Amino acid sequence: MHPHVHNTVRTPAPGDPGVEGNRRLTALTGVAQLGVLVLVVLSGLVFGDFPALHYFLGYAAIPLTLLKLASTGWRFLNYYAVRRRTYRTAGPPRPLPRLLAPLLVASTLAAFVTGVVLFFQGQRRGTVATLHTDSAAIFVVAALLHVAVHARTAYTATLADLPRSALAHALRGGTWRRSLVIAAGVAGVVVAVALVAGYHWTLAPEHLRFREE
Repeated sequence: MHPHVHNTVRTPAPGDPGVEGNRRLTALTGVAQLGVLVLVVLSGLVFGDFPALHYFLGYAAIPLTLLKLASTGWRFLNYYAVRRRTYRTAGPPRPLPRLLAPLLVASTLAAFVTGVVLFFQGQRRGTVATLHTDSAAIFVVAALLHVAVHARTAYTATLADLPRSALAHALRGGTWRRSLVIAAGVAGVVVAVALVAGYHWTLAPEHLRFREE
């Protein structure tokens, strides 16, 4: 046997195209989302000095986050509610991801919603600010566990959908999936520029100072 065979990572042949396509879209979105969310969290640590940066990155992350929730929600719906045979055959999520999912979704929605509210209020203290900080802290912990659990499968699923990757495995809809993730990323930048650069920096400079009441 060739000595390098044992060091070769192979991508298994995809099962049902719909299920596999959903898995790959979730992985592609998650990888793109992770990079932006890391920047969001880091900018939150220096929020007092650079509030506009934190808001800009937060808004940029929203479309990718919505796409990820839609992708995972579609699988959840087809497995638990519709009970579609192809999704049932693929099997349920593992116990830890199944337990983490409600906490991760709830903390994600809470962090983003309260962040948007704070942006338009122009405040950084009070009940909403506390909810934002607490939900963000819970989100970070849940997200770290989520990444640890799904890192390998996300890696292989993402590379399987990249044409020039050594792990590429052709599946119909790859161009559409990649385009959808890119479109979500571009939409995030457009939203961030429109709201933060246009509204936040130009039309409402009081947001940079914040009201303490």
